[in-house]
Amino acid sequence: MYSPLKTEAVMYKIKECFLATSQYGDSISRFYETRSKLIKVVKNSKNYKNNLPFDRLEYCVELIMIDAFFQCKIFKKPGGVVCAAE
Repeated sequence: MYSPLKTEAVMYKIKECFLATSQYGDSISRFYETRSKLIKVVKNSKNYKNNLPFDRLEYCVELIMIDAFFQCKIFKKPGGVVCAAE
């Protein structure tokens, strides 16, 4: 069930983990470090039942991150890339 408060809490945690990776220079390193931090958060959560294979957990975290990054426009479009919509 959709809950705006839970959604905001998830978005806040993604932002918090992303901002904590500022020492990593490039976007790719920051993405993967953020993913690692978020996986630790999920594994330490009371709601995590440990019945999800790691690769599935990794995939789910990445999907949520990508959606959050697109909604918040965290990553900038690489220079020289032309979108079909432009």
